[in-house]
Amino acid sequence: MRFDKTNEIIQSLNNILSKYADENDISLVIQKKFIVIAKSGLDITTEILKIFNEENR
Repeated sequence: MRFDKTNEIIQSLNNILSKYADENDISLVIQKKFIVIAKSGLDITTEILKIFNEENR
């Protein structure tokens, strides 16, 4: 059951990220742990979590 729920969450996040990237003309999304240095304004985590929480209430 835990595995299924995890896959469900990942699928939902992938859909949200794809849609967000298309709508905001973003060509690449990278996990924060793989970034050496970047502008803080490039972090979309908060926006993605807001959308995820709204869609999964």
